[in-house]
Amino acid sequence: MAQEKKYSGRTVEEWFKDIARKKAKPPNAMRAFLDGRIGRGAKNSVPFLVEVLSDKSQKSAHNVALFVLTRIGKPAKDAVPVLKACAVGRGSSEAVVQAYMALAAIDPESLGIDFWREALKHKNRHVTQIAAEALGKIGPSAIGAVDDLFESLHSHQFGGLPQAYCEVLTAIMKIAPHDPRVLDAAKSGLAILEYYCQKAAATALLDVGTPEALDVLRNAYCIHPNAELVKRVHKLVEKRLPGFQFNPKPTANCPECGQQLRTFLAKQCFHCGAKWRKANTS
Repeated sequence: MAQEKKYSGRTVEEWFKDIARKKAKPPNAMRAFLDGRIGRGAKNSVPFLVEVLSDKSQKSAHNVALFVLTRIGKPAKDAVPVLKACAVGRGSSEAVVQAYMALAAIDPESLGIDFWREALKHKNRHVTQIAAEALGKIGPSAIGAVDDLFESLHSHQFGGLPQAYCEVLTAIMKIAPHDPRVLDAAKSGLAILEYYCQKAAATALLDVGTPEALDVLRNAYCIHPNAELVKRVHKLVEKRLPGFQFNPKPTANCPECGQQLRTFLAKQCFHCGAKWRKANTS
C-alpha cells in the first residue's frame, strides 16, 4: 500500500482529530488546505473518513470529510453506502449537497439511473444540478432519465430564471442529442434573460447542427428582444460558424402615430405616448 500523503508532517486522520476537537483551522479553511495540499493523496484515509461520517458526535468534521471524499473521487468507492445515507438523511443542506457531489464524483453509474432521477426532483437546486451532471457523465445509457431531465429544465425558478437549466440541457445533449424536443428546449433557453442559459441553448443548437436547429439560432432576435444579449450569443456562434448570419431584429410601428417602436414587443410609444398594456385587474 502506498504511503499516506502528509502535509506538515501529519496525515488526514491526524488533522481530522483536531477538527473534531475544534482545535484546527475553521472548516472552510481546512477544505481549501486538504484540497490543494493533499487531495487525492488522501485515498488511504477513506476508511477513517467513513468512520467520521458514521459518528454523530463528530458532526463538526462531517462537511470537511465529505469534501475530501469528493476530491479523492473514484478510489473512495467504499464510502458510497455512508454517502448515500448522508444524501438522503436529515443533515444540513450543505452536508446533503456535498454528499451528492461526492457520490457524483466517485461512481455515478453504480448508483443506478433511478437514484439520480429522484435527485433531479430534490427541493435544493444544487442537488438537481449535481444529478443532471451525474446523468450527463453516465451518457447514452442514462436514456431512461431523459423525460425527467426535460421536466427539470425550468425547475427551481428564482427571479424568473430556471436555476438548473444549463446543467440539465448539457446532460440532455450528452444522453440524447437527437431527441426532437431539444429544439424547443433550446428555443426556450434563448428567451431567458441570462447569458449562460442562452449560451447553453446556442451550444446545443450548434451541436445538433441541422438546418432546423440553425434556423432557430438565426431567429434569436425574434425570440429575445435584448440586443446586447443576442450579440454575445452571436459572437459565440461566430467562433463555431464563421460568417453565420442572424436574421435582422424585427421591428414594429405604433398603431396610433405610425412611428417605429423601440422593440417589437413594446406596449407603449415614446413618440406619441400611446399605451396598449392590458389593465391589471388583480
